Amino acid sequence: MWCTNYRSRPILLFPLLWLAACGTLEVGSAPPASATLEPTRAATATMAPTPVTAIEGTAVAYVQHRTLYVRDLPQAHPPMLVDDCLDPKCLFQYLKWSPNGRYLLYYREDNGIHEIRLADRQGMVRTVASGTAPLRPAAWSPDGRQIAFLRQTDRWIESEPLGNIVEVWSVAVAASGAISDAKIVGEIHGGAGCGGGGRSQSDELYEREGGTAYGFQMSKTEWTAQNILLYTLDCGNAGIGRFDMSTGTELEPYAVPLRGLVLNRGRDRWVAVTWDARSTELRKNELAAGDPTSTDTEIIPTLAPVELVYVGPVSGHIYYTSRHRTGGANLSDDYFFNFYESALWMIHADGSGEKLLWQAADHSFAGVTEALDGSILFVRVENDVALYEAVQDETVAPERWVDYLPQRHIVRILAPGGEPEAWLENAGNLAISP
Repeated sequence: MWCTNYRSRPILLFPLLWLAACGTLEVGSAPPASATLEPTRAATATMAPTPVTAIEGTAVAYVQHRTLYVRDLPQAHPPMLVDDCLDPKCLFQYLKWSPNGRYLLYYREDNGIHEIRLADRQGMVRTVASGTAPLRPAAWSPDGRQIAFLRQTDRWIESEPLGNIVEVWSVAVAASGAISDAKIVGEIHGGAGCGGGGRSQSDELYEREGGTAYGFQMSKTEWTAQNILLYTLDCGNAGIGRFDMSTGTELEPYAVPLRGLVLNRGRDRWVAVTWDARSTELRKNELAAGDPTSTDTEIIPTLAPVELVYVGPVSGHIYYTSRHRTGGANLSDDYFFNFYESALWMIHADGSGEKLLWQAADHSFAGVTEALDGSILFVRVENDVALYEAVQDETVAPERWVDYLPQRHIVRILAPGGEPEAWLENAGNLAISP
């Protein structure tokens, strides 16, 4: 399926499904993963999240129905609406709490305008910068007093590797949340652009939450304790570059193709996944780690090929997901389905204590994080199975196919190895504050 944007073209093969993929239709929880087809329960913009009283965190931010919410924890107060928009293509991404948990930094794309915004716990929203680089998140400095962001320019590098020039900017953030005038820090090589191509419904949804082999919505920008900015070389997620915020100079990037980079709790070490978009033989999907001041990488052996990686903000454990395709179908050259089997794993930073937390054949895992009580929250992205069965079922009218679209849900595990429970329906991009 295709959506109309700067990286793809529209194919109106199935108008209802195309509209839903592009964000013009939203529904509630998807059908159960069974052979019996039951339509999705319709959701409304006023659907209230399930009360959460047991999570002992500070606050959780999440996106639901093109609306950004913040909810204090563990109180069961109603969620606070932080930001919303009516445009069907509006996108909230890359939710990042400040180190002290007082401010929420996020990326917003609305009607072709790319912005970095800042919200406080009372719901006041400030625009940090407008006209930022598309699909590029901002980053907090380790002390939470500055924000770094990227601006894409029209200037191009003609020598290899080809690509445009991207500017690195920073702003200071006062204790009150006031933002200073932005200043340019330096320039980096921006890469040659994004990936593209048709995707299944669940692939498209999964990319918005965590990223797949394309990963064009999985950009990373992280400010390390060594004052080095780590970032994806382009929005195709083909590698990780380095930039010295102290001197304003671009450093040598990592030679090993890396994606999904995250920092440990001390922000002085990174964890990522090895990957190469252009060679299936190099796509080993191994867990890698390293020091931001060096281009050396080390491999942490795992029991399964790594798809996505996260670091628990409370325990410091590494969580990784594995995923492999179990089937699929093509109804045409432009319309297809993919089915996956996924698993969620936990491992210590030194590679010890690896444990399988949960596995399932009807969805993929994304957006893993921890609450202060040790519970684990993640985004569950449904597969295309129910939709594919509905399309093949002659008793299901085409106008009802939209009821079977894959959905995303926030799921909670009270303790490693515990039974998962639904926390919030039809929502994702979760971020729990420190």
